[in-house]
Amino acid sequence: MKSSRKYAIIDVETTGGSARRERLTEIAIAIHDGRNVLDTFESLINPERPIPPFIQNLTGITNEMVEDAPYFYEIARKIVEMTEGCIFVAHNVKFDYMFIRSEFERLGYSYQRRQLCTKQLSKKLFPQIGRYGLDRLIDYFNIQVETRHRAMADVQATVEVFNQLLHKDQEDNAFNHLINNGIKLSKLPGSLNLEDLHRIPETSGIYYFFGHNDHLLYVGKSKNIQKRVMQHFSKPTTKSLKFLVRTQRIDYEETGSEIAAILREDEVIKKQRPEYNIAQRKTLKPYGLHVAQKEQGSGFKMELHPIMDEQENGFIKTFKSKRSAKLQVQGLLEKHGLSEYFTFDRSGQSIVVQSIASNVPENKEWDTPLRELLSDLHFREDFHYIVIDDSYSHHEAMCFVFHRGILIKTGTLDIETGNTGINPEDLNDCRPPLAINDQVITFIQKHKKRYKINKLPSDFQSF
Repeated sequence: MKSSRKYAIIDVETTGGSARRERLTEIAIAIHDGRNVLDTFESLINPERPIPPFIQNLTGITNEMVEDAPYFYEIARKIVEMTEGCIFVAHNVKFDYMFIRSEFERLGYSYQRRQLCTKQLSKKLFPQIGRYGLDRLIDYFNIQVETRHRAMADVQATVEVFNQLLHKDQEDNAFNHLINNGIKLSKLPGSLNLEDLHRIPETSGIYYFFGHNDHLLYVGKSKNIQKRVMQHFSKPTTKSLKFLVRTQRIDYEETGSEIAAILREDEVIKKQRPEYNIAQRKTLKPYGLHVAQKEQGSGFKMELHPIMDEQENGFIKTFKSKRSAKLQVQGLLEKHGLSEYFTFDRSGQSIVVQSIASNVPENKEWDTPLRELLSDLHFREDFHYIVIDDSYSHHEAMCFVFHRGILIKTGTLDIETGNTGINPEDLNDCRPPLAINDQVITFIQKHKKRYKINKLPSDFQSF
């Protein structure tokens, strides 16, 4: 089977470690048919920025060497044509693949290839080695290399490692497992093949599983929708097995931002009510928390109610269900050392959480933890920011405007301009359900290193 495939064994050198911020300085490609190398290509690349001294020392590639080298756009067609129909192979493949994808994105082109990592293959086929950096494999297989950290030299070393892996995996089992992302082809529905899955982009967005007569079975979201769809087939859950067997077609919608994917997924589920999005459908009416009384002593009371559309804005905190609401409030009381002073009483569909007069301690012991509890509960009001997600593209970013913890506007902006150039009237109004609003804020706070989070400019105050 290996002889029917073609592999593009690739190595790149760069100005740094971030594919979104740094650029290529060199690329080398060897086309392999499973037996021999058929063709090669190498080129220095002008990165359009200075190469840091550390990188110059590591690779030996200097600013003078790339000054007259071609820009990436000048060799892009060559890379596309050489690697067309090939499996993209590299040691630590995600590094090389993401850098090349990122360069193509700057040109407005979507570059997608199936991938194979020689490091992962080595771990699978030679577990006795223990360490799997390219230097270690060069020593283990006694490969002769003149230099390291130059693209063609590393490609030639990777070719030799690749040949060892081909020889070891005579039955193609390890190759097939990694190339197919762990998907057994026999498990795919008859109407789908692996190429259909590989055509799904590796970007943020939502995906749809459709059954007979385009009946919508399931909707999901991910920052990498191709990877997530493939995981449904390679590592199916009890629920996913039920809709996979009925799947006739898979579609997708790119959002450019994982935050936008959260919002769009909720919108689609509410409108189209997919059959197997049971959990999300059950939580269309989650629970919210009111602080009913704030008096000192025995007068402090909170109430948990089912959220109705017309009363959403009255809640200071939301929860996905009654059970989740009760557990989280209990957790907050325990966190602040207040759990022994409160009771939980049912009142129809609501829950009343109130202080017990006989248990309340002296005010000095009670006031401080109570203030800390209220600060936790009112976390949303302090979220007064514009959040910028620059993963949308190399030229544009998505922005999300929160006014006192409520998402009010979304839109795109030029990355070079930044938030100083945002006109509120150019953005789209956005008022997601309160529970989803809070979910988005929690997600941003959890992943805040991914985003630029700035205080809301004064010109947004009236919106």
